[in-house]
Amino acid sequence: MEDKMKNSELSSVKNALRILRSFTMENNQKGVLEISRELGISKSSVHRILQTLATEGFVKKARSSSKYELGLSVVELNSIYLHHLDIYEESHNSLIELTKKTGETSHLAVLENENIVYLNKVEFSPSHGIKSHIGHHNYIHCTGTGKVLLAYSEPDVLNRILQKPLERVTDKTITDPQVLLKELEKVKSLGYGIARGESRDQITSIAVPIKNYKGNVIAAINLVGQSGRFNDEKIKYYLNLLLDEAATISRRIGYLNF
Repeated sequence: MEDKMKNSELSSVKNALRILRSFTMENNQKGVLEISRELGISKSSVHRILQTLATEGFVKKARSSSKYELGLSVVELNSIYLHHLDIYEESHNSLIELTKKTGETSHLAVLENENIVYLNKVEFSPSHGIKSHIGHHNYIHCTGTGKVLLAYSEPDVLNRILQKPLERVTDKTITDPQVLLKELEKVKSLGYGIARGESRDQITSIAVPIKNYKGNVIAAINLVGQSGRFNDEKIKYYLNLLLDEAATISRRIGYLNF
């Protein structure tokens, strides 16, 4: 009986977390029936879990409808996490400087499972149209930060990615594993990665690695914008800025070999 109760409690916790993770920037309000169908959880369970989450401030009823949206408790936890995340704090001013000097959007990204996730974003102007946000997951095989993080990843991670089909996102996306492997070897040799129109048409990103005190690559920073603004001269200038800021961030978190 006790084991059954524990299993039931664990199942409820897991379902609560699945419900929270189902909210996205594109779909930030959801009803009970929608969540039930999407996650395969009974309507009664979804309703009960949402009520519990609402009591603790993790979700709330949307003003304009009967649907639910994330609550302030999620924001509070996110703030606590980011505040204690050294790489976030130590890189924030560098991203501001990069965007201020170039007018382009900058990101801090890390590897999460088989994608990259942006921990921070600084943009010069929303009108530049770079559709991303903090917490946004993006492709690993066709972005500048993704190529950098994949190039420096552990062999088992790299092999796992290369063994799976590489999604074609644009006409320029690399989908041949051997071609991508050669590209990653080049990235590691040069110390930076570039993606020209590979994840989005007419968008170019250039990225460099961030290293911790052990010399391991734990993150990447980039500059991204319309390809028309990323000519060879600009790329060279942007790369120098990125390398300087990456060295600064890496030193701040303990890497001393710059």
